[in-house]
Amino acid sequence: MKDQQVPLAKKIDQMLTEARVILPGAQALLGFQLAVILTQAFENCRARRRQSTPPPWASWRCARCF
Repeated sequence: MKDQQVPLAKKIDQMLTEARVILPGAQALLGFQLAVILTQAFENCRARRRQSTPPPWASWRCARCF
């Protein structure tokens, strides 16, 4: 079997392609872990605090849309 040298530009391109595949998966994994932590903390807080939570989220979502 011959030893073939892969050009540096091709190695960089392959590395960037792999990073594009790996990063969304890592973000999804961390997002689900964060959601579990926040859900557990939200369940433990008092009912009065739970009722005050939706307005800030709604305003954040509206701001994000624009």
